[in-house]
Amino acid sequence: MNTEGSSRRVLRVSKEMRQIVSKYLVTSLNEPSLGLVSVTEVKVHPNLRSARIYLSFINCEEETDFALGLVQKKAGAIQRIVGSEIRMKFCPKITFLHDQGIENSLRISSLLKEAKVQASEEE
Repeated sequence: MNTEGSSRRVLRVSKEMRQIVSKYLVTSLNEPSLGLVSVTEVKVHPNLRSARIYLSFINCEEETDFALGLVQKKAGAIQRIVGSEIRMKFCPKITFLHDQGIENSLRISSLLKEAKVQASEEE
């Protein structure tokens, strides 16, 4: 999370939103085809009117865009839950985005393992 230029309130709201959304995804989103859904980052705009929530999907049986669409359909319900649990005048409008960082790390790791196996076979 980028802490430069962010107020303590924005950081606190981001942290709270991350916990609430993570809890919802684990307990209330009953979609076994999504596999493991992880909230990797929450970026709240400084005016606290909008928030971007980055999700990562691991062991997802569906295409990532389809999985993200399923979560996006629940955005209204998630926003209501966030609004009821965080005391604010306005609840930030939530937008879900796909964070490819974990998938890229896993892919790079497998490529490195493959290269290491090939190198040991050549010796």
